Amino acid sequence: MTKYRGETREAFIGVPDVRFIKVDDEEYLQYCKEISLQTRNRISGVERQPQDIVSWAAESAFRTLLGKVLPIQHERILRADVVYSGHRRPVPFYLEIDAVARYDEGLLIFEVKTGRAKLLRTARAQLQRAERIAAGRLGPLRLVTVLVMPEAHPVAGTDEWPRIRFGDLTQEALPKQSVLFISVEDLIPLFSSSQQLALREVQRLYAIPREANRLEGEGEIAAAAALRATGQVVARRDGTLVIDDGGAYFCGGQPAPWVHRELRGVLAPRTALPIEGDEEARHGEGDGVDLDRSGQTHEKGSGLPDG
Repeated sequence: MTKYRGETREAFIGVPDVRFIKVDDEEYLQYCKEISLQTRNRISGVERQPQDIVSWAAESAFRTLLGKVLPIQHERILRADVVYSGHRRPVPFYLEIDAVARYDEGLLIFEVKTGRAKLLRTARAQLQRAERIAAGRLGPLRLVTVLVMPEAHPVAGTDEWPRIRFGDLTQEALPKQSVLFISVEDLIPLFSSSQQLALREVQRLYAIPREANRLEGEGEIAAAAALRATGQVVARRDGTLVIDDGGAYFCGGQPAPWVHRELRGVLAPRTALPIEGDEEARHGEGDGVDLDRSGQTHEKGSGLPDG
């Protein structure tokens, strides 16, 4: 995708066919696998960060809520057979849409972002790209950008993208383009326990700049710098956190510091957590450290469900 005299243009010159497919489409899964292999060296060894966990959880929760008021279309991967310059045969091109719902005249397509209002620009561009590729062949499309806000603050819509309420999605007079704001607090009942832990960490990170600015304004420069340092992302080997009636344990990697902080607050004093650097935390791939209610640790197997 390139810009030419202010106009966005795709790298391909033709789109013989375009349609929505399911996320478990075999060709699409193979495509994702190939992309994953290509980028594995870049992303391997980095644990999913709290923001990524919360973003995924918010998308899933939004689809659940949307399905209560509108018929959800499970085919939400836009597949276009495209022809690039200098080639004759079309090749598949995929664009993931976070949610697709049917209405009388056509389709509602949604792009869900979690974070600050500046993400709306990216969401709008992604939906407009899908509309441009479809070129009317999927029927009328109404575009809805969704911003899930981890912290409460007023945000207004624009003339081109007016703000709507969740209940407006069922109205016939819905604008062609609109923006919907949702407080993350409304989605928490649909979050798992580990996703709620990640959310609390995200909210903590959001509060750091505001508090650090306050400290700097009061002349507490060293305290502000120390506070900002606690918000730095530290990469760790990927692992699975499981919380159940027996306690909490990790499998397949070292837990990030933010997990330690949250678990201390949630499970202490009934559970003794290993401190980063302790022998209990230095376990190999496929092994886990279980912390039961008594505070005793013992090895867990590798075949554990995601927490």
